[in-house]
Amino acid sequence: MIDRRKRLHLEIAERLPTERPDVARTVIPALSLIERMSVERAPVTAFAPRSTAARQYAALWAELAQRGL
Repeated sequence: MIDRRKRLHLEIAERLPTERPDVARTVIPALSLIERMSVERAPVTAFAPRSTAARQYAALWAELAQRGL
């Protein structure tokens, strides 16, 4: 999870995938909706399907599928 307000997080999110091809390029934002998944006992795509978090999870799954994982 990346907190876009933190410079270190941004640097890692930018640099790490270029240095390590096994690391996903898609990032999951550090949002309260992610933390709320444990309270809701459901994936964010179920209770907030149009949220940024849900779209990023969908993008991550698409990236993994494209890589054949």
